[in-house]
Parts: sequence; structure tokens; C-alpha cells
Amino acid sequence: GLTAGGVAATLIRYSGTAAQFINAHSTLGIVIQDLQIQSTNGAFTGYLVDYGHDAVLLTDSAYMVSTRCMYLPGTGIGVSLINAIDGAFTDCYFYQGLRAVRGRGVAGDYSNRHAFSGCTFNGATGGAPLHNAGEAWQISSCTFEPITGGAPGALDQDTGIAARGVAFENCWMGDLTAAGT
Repeated sequence: GLTAGGVAATLIRYSGTAAQFINAHSTLGIVIQDLQIQSTNGAFTGYLVDYGHDAVLLTDSAYMVSTRCMYLPGTGIGVSLINAIDGAFTDCYFYQGLRAVRGRGVAGDYSNRHAFSGCTFNGATGGAPLHNAGEAWQISSCTFEPITGGAPGALDQDTGIAARGVAFENCWMGDLTAAGT
């Protein structure tokens, strides 16, 4: 249920090491709300929630919504949007982990029309919290705290993976402690 905003109402802890904790491949209209999803295994390197394209069903995940959730992936990644479309993340908190969100995996993948509004990204350990955006990503009114080492970071792309139509609007980036920032 809903809370006064202090913490998510329900905590789900994952202690395994599989490629994904919640397999949401090829889902349409899934809503995840008021959950705290956490990995507790130091060997976990997968995704807490994976909205990928199912190779058998051959359909995209689309119209997924995540509202007021906390993603604590430990040594993994919070959310995979590889080959997924039309996602909305509102008032979510992404804490540490290798990355918060991965868009495209390789150059042939897509990850299109995702919106992040009012989210906080704090302490990614593997680079910028948003990684390999696809097309038409809207990031608005979000907070980007420093990544590991106190450096700034919001979005980065691997070589050969282009992002198109990515917009940042009214976001805050600060509390940096790395030299030269």
C-alpha cells in the first residue's frame, strides 16, 4: 500500500545470482508501485528487473510503469530496458549498483521512448547511472548524485551505440567531491 513517503511499503530481497531477479520479458502494461527491490548477494551481476524482448514470444515489453520504487541492485544493475519500449519511471530511487538503468546492450538493440520523472540516481559504481540510451528518452526533474569517487555522471554510451533524441530537463546534478568537478 501507499506510505507517507518515508520508505516503500514492501521490501523484496533477492539473494540469488541469476541473470535477472524479476523476468518481465514481453510484458504489456505491467505496473510496479511502492516496492523496494534489493539484491543482497555480492556475486549478483544481473538485473533486478529485466523488461527485455522474449526470444520465444517475439514481442516487446511495452507500457511498463514504475512508481515510487526503490532499486538497490548491490553489485548488479537496477533495470534492463534492452529491446523494450514505452516505459515510465516516476519518483523512483536508484541507489548504487553497477548502473541504475541499461538501455541498449549492443549496437543492434533498441530501447525507445522511456521517461524518467522525479527520480533520484545515487552512487552508481560502474559509470553513469543511465547507460546506453536508445531513442526518445526524456529525463525530467531528476536528481543525479555523484557516482563512485565523487565524480559527476548522468548518462554514458558505449562506443558504437548511439543515442538519439535524449532530453534532460530541469535536472539537478551536484554534491560532487572529485577533483576538477
